[in-house]
Amino acid sequence: MQSEGLLPDGYTFVSALLACSKLGDLEFGRYVHCLIRDWSQLRVMVGTALVEMYAQCGDVNRSFSIFTKIGNKDVFCWNVMIRSLAIHGRAEDAIKLFWSMQKAGTKPNDYSFTSTLFACSLGGLLEEGRRIFASMARDYQVRPKIEHYGCMVDLLCRNGQVEEAQVLVRNMPYEPDTAILGALLAGCKVRGDVKSAETVGKRAMESTAEESGVYALLSSIHADAGQWPEVQEAREKMDEMKIHKTTGISNYHAEAC
Repeated sequence: MQSEGLLPDGYTFVSALLACSKLGDLEFGRYVHCLIRDWSQLRVMVGTALVEMYAQCGDVNRSFSIFTKIGNKDVFCWNVMIRSLAIHGRAEDAIKLFWSMQKAGTKPNDYSFTSTLFACSLGGLLEEGRRIFASMARDYQVRPKIEHYGCMVDLLCRNGQVEEAQVLVRNMPYEPDTAILGALLAGCKVRGDVKSAETVGKRAMESTAEESGVYALLSSIHADAGQWPEVQEAREKMDEMKIHKTTGISNYHAEAC
């Protein structure tokens, strides 16, 4: 493109930076960044792509530095930075940014809450997560979606609040998916609650019979309780269905609730 004398525009930069983000190519991402000689070209769209590229490639400090230089940030830009901080283990900074966004006059959308609850889950910020989840419909007229419930279930189970998580699942206006049931199952394992684990596991298997994480967790829970016939049964079921053991099935912490 450049060899033919064509100058890249904002859309070109965004496309190139998104490709770098997906590939984790920091070197070429930096090269693209260097092509943006005029900072007036750093519109929100391009700036957000830079923020995401540096974060996805592991340089969250550079990502945040660029974020602070972007004027008139839109909600998408804020969301990308909140999520990026959470992924890099800076949950408290992500929460602070969530509140800063509102002070700056930007109203959070449903994805803002997904990213922020995701941060709470990764950081173990139980009270903050409860507060933010409760405020969604009450203060912002944002109806919680299943991914928001998923983040809360994961947060509660990580903090040993399995009974509260079970109540939340029973009362939510959605059928729980495998990720939510998997978070509950993992919580049952931590507590050694075999009875609840069997109930949750059965429901999870009805949702998706080929989910290996369900059988792996059930097998582990029964093993912890010394219930070896049940362990053997779960393993035989996995062999019968030709599925392989995985480390778990709760994916909200990996995908953003």
